[in-house]
Amino acid sequence: MTLFSVLMLITAFWQDAPPHRETITRSLQFAETSANNELWIHNIQGDVTVTGYDGETVEISVEKTIDARRQEWLQQGIEEIQLATELDGNVILVYMDAPFVDARRKGAHFHYNSNRHDDDYSYRLDFTVKVPRTVNLKVSTINGGIVSIENVQPQRLEARNVNGGIRATDVSGQTSATTVNGNVDVSFTEAPSEYSRFKTINGDITLIVPDDLSADVSFKSMNGDFYTNFDEINYLPAEVSSTKAGSRTRTTYRIDRATKIRIGQGGTTVETETLNGEVYLKHN
Repeated sequence: MTLFSVLMLITAFWQDAPPHRETITRSLQFAETSANNELWIHNIQGDVTVTGYDGETVEISVEKTIDARRQEWLQQGIEEIQLATELDGNVILVYMDAPFVDARRKGAHFHYNSNRHDDDYSYRLDFTVKVPRTVNLKVSTINGGIVSIENVQPQRLEARNVNGGIRATDVSGQTSATTVNGNVDVSFTEAPSEYSRFKTINGDITLIVPDDLSADVSFKSMNGDFYTNFDEINYLPAEVSSTKAGSRTRTTYRIDRATKIRIGQGGTTVETETLNGEVYLKHN
């Protein structure tokens, strides 16, 4: 009976504490209306969903989940995992903060790194954000989540992930979408008119654009193919440059592993790259 009682106490001691869940909300506003306004969202564990709307404020809702095997560890996670927001000039910065997070902004760059060695608790933040449609965006997460953006028309849109996909629906503007493990799916309401880049290591890239696209498209993959339903495409030759030293002129051919094609009249550069995956370029 004594041994049984001890075992029961040990079992109770190590039993998982009920997960902690809470909703954190913020309403933020830029100092003034400007085409240069930017919203930066940086997450580590969880989804980030951004939707454009006709309002003037940035409406943030975050589902915070902490899970641990002991109540004291759970409480530690509740206290350590926080939502940080900053307004600096024309930039609103939103990110997950904790003692093990190194977050530093320097001009247009934001150094964001997690250096956690213990696993006393697990955490997850799922962001749901409403933004004015024309606000420029930098959105990222790292693990266990998807970056999803829809119905925005900024000048610049940047989406990053590591272990998860990227979905951007009904967007426009200069776009960069890169991940490591996941698909990249982007649909445009207007054909890209400025340099745009799409990259994944393990996944497919699908771009849906209006049929008036006019761009020079590059495709690079080690284990994948390029597919398009545009009827008229032209392959572009290797880049050629010449330099003159004295009486001699030297011609240089730049050859890489990317296949380059021109759609329409060309002009805008659209880069696609994947290591293990296909690239699909489609018009509506």
